[in-house]
Amino acid sequence: MARYINNLNVVIGIHESGTYAGSIIGSTFWIGQVQSHDVTDNEGLIEQRFLGQNDRNVDRFIQGPRTVEGTLTYNPSDMRLVFWSIGSTRSVSGTSSTFAVQEVEPSVRLSPYTSGALNPPISFALEDTKQAAGTGQNFQKIVRGIVPNITTISATQGGKVEVEVNYLAQTLYHGSSANTSFVEITRSPYIWSHVSMTLAGSAVDTAKSVEFVIANNRTAPHYLNGSRDISVPFEGNRNYNLNVTLDLDGVYAERLYRNFFKGGSSFNATFDLNADSTAGSQHTVFVMSGCYITDMPTPSELEGVAESVITIRPQTITGSEFNSFLSGGIY
Repeated sequence: MARYINNLNVVIGIHESGTYAGSIIGSTFWIGQVQSHDVTDNEGLIEQRFLGQNDRNVDRFIQGPRTVEGTLTYNPSDMRLVFWSIGSTRSVSGTSSTFAVQEVEPSVRLSPYTSGALNPPISFALEDTKQAAGTGQNFQKIVRGIVPNITTISATQGGKVEVEVNYLAQTLYHGSSANTSFVEITRSPYIWSHVSMTLAGSAVDTAKSVEFVIANNRTAPHYLNGSRDISVPFEGNRNYNLNVTLDLDGVYAERLYRNFFKGGSSFNATFDLNADSTAGSQHTVFVMSGCYITDMPTPSELEGVAESVITIRPQTITGSEFNSFLSGGIY
């Protein structure tokens, strides 16, 4: 008997063909430094009770709607999955390692592999392998047709940047195969010192943590189509939420409170992650437009520095990434 030791777990990303839950096209991609992956595979068993059983127990179970959901947590060295959560990704014309993301509404459906075209978020696969010594001893799950539902980027002083992706998927296959070969990107992930924020044109120099949430509110329908699996998920209302915890500073605290929280004015914000070793090697910028502050508490305590957790609701997001490790690859 061989137990599965956690430090032998392997989780890798796999590209799909471009249509929802399309065929695996064989190329794997490095997700980042994966910290955990938890997949929920629900067979949707339906209890049957009916007159004539002559007892109080469930008489039988039948297979019902099958659902697959999961949570992936990792420390990123690129923003691939975050960009897929926002909308359309494309390579910037004339460059080999610059990528852009732009919101695309569900009425637009273009091939995600058409260079320079705007495309919707695409589905991808995850391969999760628990390894053990001996032939046929592995426990492998391949989750297909994954679309991010809620994606959160978190940065806290003194730590690594973290991404959490809550996803919907269509199918899960299992077996005992060895994991597919992959290329590890040895570049270090983003850390807190790479992060900077600007709100309404002013740099926020006393931010202690930032949490950026992308909620797509996708629905996974079970149509009457002869399958227990979900059909193509469809989009709900999209919401962005930006929470910034900071020490209040006389340079901008009263201005934010007066003009934007109490005054109700909108503003723009940037969330910048800059880990460049050389210009354009590892740098991501999110630009948030039409931002409104919905909450800005300013408690007074007995000691310490006055702190606030500002809740901001952006209306639209665009982003750019410069990443030499992704040069020439499928983003």
